[in-house]
This record gives sequence, C-alpha cells and structure tokens, in this order.
Amino acid sequence: MLINKKNIITLLLSVFLLWLVVVPVTALENFAGEWQGTIDVPGSPLGINVFFTEENGSLTGLMDIPVQGAYDIGLTSLTVEDQTINFKLQGIPGDPQVNAKINDNGDKIEGDFTQAGMSFPIILTRKGVAPAELDISSLDDFGEFVEAVRQDWNTPGVAVGIVTSDEIIFAEGFGYVDKEESQPVTTETLFGIGSTTKPFTTMLLGMLVEEDKLAWDRPVQDYMKFKLKDDPLSGYITARDLVSHRSGLPRYDFTLIFNQDLTRQKVKDNLYYMERNQDFRNSFQYGNYSYIVAGLLAEEITGLSWEENIRERILSPLGMDNTNLSIAELKESQNYALPFISEDNFASSREIDFWELGPAAPAGSINAGVEDMSKWMQLLLNNGRHEGEQLLRMGTINTLYNPVNMIAGMGADSYTSHMGYGLGWFASSYRGHYKVNHDGVTLGFSAGVTLIPEENIGVVVLSNLHGSPVTQIIANTAIDRLLGLEEFNWKQDYLDMMIQMPVDAGFSIFQEEERRENTSPSHELSELTGIYSHPLYGTFQIELEEDRLVADYHGTAIELEHWHYNVFVATVDIAGPMELALQFKKDLQGNIKELEVGLDVFMTQNMIGFGRE
Repeated sequence: MLINKKNIITLLLSVFLLWLVVVPVTALENFAGEWQGTIDVPGSPLGINVFFTEENGSLTGLMDIPVQGAYDIGLTSLTVEDQTINFKLQGIPGDPQVNAKINDNGDKIEGDFTQAGMSFPIILTRKGVAPAELDISSLDDFGEFVEAVRQDWNTPGVAVGIVTSDEIIFAEGFGYVDKEESQPVTTETLFGIGSTTKPFTTMLLGMLVEEDKLAWDRPVQDYMKFKLKDDPLSGYITARDLVSHRSGLPRYDFTLIFNQDLTRQKVKDNLYYMERNQDFRNSFQYGNYSYIVAGLLAEEITGLSWEENIRERILSPLGMDNTNLSIAELKESQNYALPFISEDNFASSREIDFWELGPAAPAGSINAGVEDMSKWMQLLLNNGRHEGEQLLRMGTINTLYNPVNMIAGMGADSYTSHMGYGLGWFASSYRGHYKVNHDGVTLGFSAGVTLIPEENIGVVVLSNLHGSPVTQIIANTAIDRLLGLEEFNWKQDYLDMMIQMPVDAGFSIFQEEERRENTSPSHELSELTGIYSHPLYGTFQIELEEDRLVADYHGTAIELEHWHYNVFVATVDIAGPMELALQFKKDLQGNIKELEVGLDVFMTQNMIGFGRE
C-alpha cells in the first residue's frame, strides 16, 4: 500500500491518550525536556514539538503538530538505551514510530520517522537552557540590590519572584504596604497587577479554543451579538483581532475610570454605538475595551462570568488561593498594599484612593502576590503542565506568544528589539534572547511579568507606586545575572529616558500660539448648560457656577476652561492632571444640540458626540 505525503499528514491528525513506560533513570536524564524540530516530509516538512518528562524513574512523552491542529499525541513503547530512543505514536494508522539517537552534547536528536513502510528524517533540537546552567549564585545579594532600587525610586513596597519551571529561586518582599510602615511587604502581599491580567484572559480564551468552543479566526458575531453602527468591517472582527489590539476599537480609559455606573452588561447592550477609531488589522492601538469584549465573549460561550471562569479554570487548579479579582475583595483580605502616585518624577509619593475597574476587569482587575504569580509563571514554563496535569497545551502557549502585530524595530530601552504583540503578550528580542512579557499599571500600582521561555526563566515584580520603573529595572537585572550577561546599569538607563521625556505639569492639549484670543462662545454660558448623553459612554451634566461652566460626569466634578469659540478644556486627575477637549456644536437652526468630547486624554482627534437631552 502506497502512502503519499497527504496521507501521512492526515494520519498524524489523530490525538490519543498518553501511555507511561518505565526505563532506566540514568538514560532518562539525557532526554527529559522540551524539543522542537521537523519530520522532513519532502516538499512539506512538518514542524513538531516533543516533550519528555522524567519522574520517579518513568519517562512520558507527548507530541504536538501545531500546523495540523494536532496536540498531545501520546508516545508509547518508549525505550531508552544509552543514546538511543525509540517510541511509537499511539493509535495512529500506519504504525508510525521513531528510532533516533541523541548527540554527545545532549542538544540534538536525529533519526528516522517510519510510517506504513516509508521513512523520513526526523531532527529535534533541545529547547532552552537547563535550569542547572543558570547562574543561580548571581542572586545571592539580589535582595540588597532590590532594596536599593526601591529606595532610589521612592517606591513604598516591592515584591519579587523569580522561578524556573520547577523551582522558585527567589521570592521576597521589600518595604511596606503603606507610608506609616505598619506592615511589611511579603511574598503573599496583594498588589494590583493591572494589565498583566490580559494574559489570564487570553489563557482563558485559549482553553475555550482547545475545547472547540471558540476559534481564534471566526468572527465574534458568530458567538455573540456584535455589530458596530455603520461599520460593515465590524462583522469580520475575531477574537484574535480583539486580544492583539488590531481591531481598531478605541481606548477611552477616561470613561472606564470615571463612569462607575458602567457595567459589562451595559457595554454588551450598547456595543452597537462603539466606533472604531483606528484602521482594522492595520494598526496597533493598545486598549481595554477590546478586552472587555473578549471577556464578554468568554461569558457568552460558557454561561459563566469572566470572574467565575478565571477562578474555576486558572486560579483554583493552580492553587492561587490568595488572588482575587476586585478591589472589594482586596479590601477584605488581610495583607494588601495601598496605592501611591508620584507627581515629581519619583522624588516623593502620596497615597491615593483605590480604583475599582468594574467592566474593565478582563483587562486589568487581578490582585495577586508573587507567591501566587510564581505558580502561574511555572505553568507557562512547564508548557501548560501543573502537578502532572495538562491545563493548557504547549501549542496554545506558543500561539499566545506568537506576534500578530509588529510594533517597533527597537524598544524603549537599550537592549530590546523586534517588538511585537501576540495574544495578550508582548514579544521581543532581549539581548539576543526571546522574551515575552506584559506590564500592568493600574491607579497606584505597577507590575510586570517577564518570561525567557527558552532559558526557563520567569520574573514577576509588583509595586504599589503608579508607573514606577522598578519593575523593568529589577526584571532586566535578574535576567542579566542569571544568563551571565554583562551587567548593565538599568537604573541609569531609565533615568536617561526620563530626562529625554520629562513630565511637564504645564503641558496643555492645545498650543498657546494657536489660541484665538478675545473670542466668545456662540451662546450665553447658561444656554450651554444641560444634560448630554451617549448610549455607551454615559452622561455629562453641564452646569453654571459663578460665571464658569462645570461638568459632572457620573459624580466626578470637572472644571471647564474656555479656550476659544465653543471649545473648552476640562482638567481631570488621572494619576496627575490631564486634559480633555470639549466642543459645543450647533444644529442648522443655531441651537446647541451636541457636546463633542475627546475621550482620549490630551487628544483632539476622534471626538465623540454626546447628544443634548
């Protein structure tokens, strides 16, 4: 019977359960770990991932063929003798099997893949550096370094966790949860991790893809009601588009921060009135509304809230028992940090109120400590396995990491290049090493998770100071030390960046030289008062107080300064003073009918109309 190339590819699509085979421990150590390579079918080589696990004298094996959507193919009849390994692919027709040898360096396996009497070369290379090769001793004085950085940047509290796939090699808290130094930071102290929540949301979606409940590239409208007004392209937006920030959906964080009446249900009910403000699949616009929609998508598919899904599918299986998903839950815990901001380039800091994210939970609401976050990083470094259970496929993790949107050739710091964004993860080259990471900033907190997957390194840094660069400084230094790289002065690098991009408290949304002097609004100020509303973004109530207009946006009072003609500037405090542009618009009869608002701070493009009631 002749088996052509197409038959072989088809035969490899079946996925069966894993079998366990016991072989000599001394030989197993040569093969344990993750391998990547190809079955060299002429004209169409098949990329494969193979993962061997050694535990208690037993070797287990799994194979993935991502291009064919085949995962967790069990390896059976597995025998190891010296440098030779033999195994079969469980349950696949044609009796496919591998006979191969590992080289003397232990980093390459070469041999033959045989199926139905036909033989093809198979080549596997070891993925990553074994944990033993990391310079763990370089972290002996790392606590002193972290404490010095914390003090240099006037950050009240910092917690750091550094892991490999099977070991926590550093975990410690520094400073205090507050300025009064009433409680020291520990590895269990909870911090807001902000947008580092986003990879949790994409992990959830990845699980639904594995269960065939969701496809990354099917339109969202196939799963839930999703259509934007006067926007036929919205019917093509997929889950991949949403979580890679290429859908063109707006950011508008102002509405998420100050409209505490907004709920995910209200967002869902009024999605029709959302307008894209960037090109579809031709732009990178980082935002949170797209992740709200992604959370709604998961809720629609599962019938459970985003919070219930995250707890049941991720937090509980990993034993992340201290982690919670809202400020209300955070305040009920016994060990949490208070939020702080700096308004003078980190020369000092002051405490601020907590911000409840509400509808934006899927984009940034998780509160966690480094102890729990270390468990999550180890799941990723273990290719989705936790305590012997495959919670997430290795191929799914690779899909999350794989860049969909290219951002820049060079990063913000001196050693990061080829920056892209995958599904909830930034991906880049860091000093020649593949890096995936995600930072998170929510009001009063800064966080960062950095993984070097091929070198088996995970670093999490949490702090309670808004926008603090300590997360990057500490993570980069840890990675440099572990990999034996020439140590770089990251503190100075970030100081230099701050000098180049100073925070100017006098910055304005408009240029003074463009202001039209001695102009007045088209109507008396009293005629501009009233209620202006938008179905999705809420309501501005404009009132007159002592010859000045003021706006009330869902309980937040905002002073308006006349700029020229019918244009006003609103100043709001979002971890420092920021400005919104407002313009009162007339109809053809000369009546004030609409208030246009630039919902992205410091932006006058894509003004959104709020109709007068």
